[in-house]
Amino acid sequence: MKQRFKVTILALLMVIICAGCQKKDDISEKAPDAASTTESPSDVSVSDESAVGDSVAEDDNIEIKSEISEDRRYHSATVNGVDYSLTVDLTKWEGNTNLLQIETLESLFWQVYPKMYERFGTYSSAPTDVELLIENEGYEIACAWENKVHLHDMWLHDNPEDFDCYTHELAHLIQNGWSEDYLEYDSYIERFADYCRYIYAYDDGKYNDKGWT
Repeated sequence: MKQRFKVTILALLMVIICAGCQKKDDISEKAPDAASTTESPSDVSVSDESAVGDSVAEDDNIEIKSEISEDRRYHSATVNGVDYSLTVDLTKWEGNTNLLQIETLESLFWQVYPKMYERFGTYSSAPTDVELLIENEGYEIACAWENKVHLHDMWLHDNPEDFDCYTHELAHLIQNGWSEDYLEYDSYIERFADYCRYIYAYDDGKYNDKGWT
């Protein structure tokens, strides 16, 4: 009787131990592995540390050095012996112009500006260090002064293929302060910028509408 009682107690203990092990295994299977969890987009923050790297412009095989941070994108390269730089200022950017569009504007600069500079810019001492400010303020679509181009943050959001408005403004930088006082017609200032938009349009006018072709 005593022996049977010991066997019964031992059997009960084994059942309890096995049940505990099974429960632990079930919990382990349900618990996510910390290494395999992913953060939702809202949990991911943009680092403000600069990411520095080299890239190559596909069209002209231009070696471009880049420094990218949260509110500034800096690129520099030498094209046919002339040193150029492009700084994209995003301090007043609110994300309406998306990142792919910003990268397209950067590509446009390297495809377009050195060509315009070589043809016209040396005569006017046009700037070779250019700033693009994408800002969600002001009423203008875009405007240019000194070495700066302002592009309204909503323009490409609402007109997603009008990249060559930037070509037009870059042409104003090439003019480098043309004065109406020395022109037969003051309309020449805008006509020149329109001419450059037509001749030097990004990707051979891929994004120009029929009014420009």
